[in-house]
Amino acid sequence: MRNIQPEIEIVAIHGLGGGRTKTFTSASGNVLWLKDFLPHDPLVAPMNPRISTFGYDTSVAFGDSASQIHTFAEQFLNELCRTRRESETTGVPIIIIAHSLGGIVAKQALIMAQDPEMDYGEIKESVKGVVFMGTPHLVSEVAAKQYLQDLAKPFRASNSASSNYIDVRTESYKEENTS
Repeated sequence: MRNIQPEIEIVAIHGLGGGRTKTFTSASGNVLWLKDFLPHDPLVAPMNPRISTFGYDTSVAFGDSASQIHTFAEQFLNELCRTRRESETTGVPIIIIAHSLGGIVAKQALIMAQDPEMDYGEIKESVKGVVFMGTPHLVSEVAAKQYLQDLAKPFRASNSASSNYIDVRTESYKEENTS
């Protein structure tokens, strides 16, 4: 069987309290849409996509170190570079799908990829799009950090907070900051 190189790479980054597959899996646990639907989409399938996920430990995201997002972004970039070198797919266009905190990690990675002193120029040139799902935008750094710290509280104690809590906190945050 001939190995066909991908024409596009899709990388998903999970959010707060999620995981590499958990975030992108149906509530029943039967369907991982990145594997079960996306590669078969009529617009995506002809490009022989390589679809992967990046995981990180969200329980340490809001610990004592303010550099965790930077660390996650650097890990993401290093892993992506390594994988692309090993598979000889440098230059293949990249689409990033980022959920919640994963979107902040993706943003930081894209900022880092712009730095000419860092060795991420290939990633900078290859990223063609980012899909943000539930990622905070257009807020001050202080407000975003406080919002995410508030959102993270139930995950520090337990990894099984309900999505209802997240919805309520999101609505509460919107109400508190729109008046």
